[in-house]
Amino acid sequence: MNDDLPTDLTPEALLVLADHQDEDGSLWRAITIEDDAFVLSGHDVGPGVERVLGCREYEFERRLTAEETARLRALLGVAGAQPLLDAVAARFDAVEELEAYLAEHEIEGIFWSQLGE
Repeated sequence: MNDDLPTDLTPEALLVLADHQDEDGSLWRAITIEDDAFVLSGHDVGPGVERVLGCREYEFERRLTAEETARLRALLGVAGAQPLLDAVAARFDAVEELEAYLAEHEIEGIFWSQLGE
């Protein structure tokens, strides 16, 4: 699990999409809902990252604004107080599917990434 996440997240505010560890390192992807914003984050560490990116660590975050989050809710048919993360879990099997859906609907959010080691 990523140590950078807020510690007060409820199960309704956190959806772990991937948490894998093997000889190539670790890969972690999750979505959180923070202050009505949808946040997709990831953290990869290990020799597999180094082979691809030339460093041993990669982190990223795509944060949708409250308006973009509301638009995503509408596109997925999530009404009222229904949990958005439940709809995401039911609709998408992989982060790549979610990213493609966001791009298809021109929901960009604010993207940040960092390479380390």
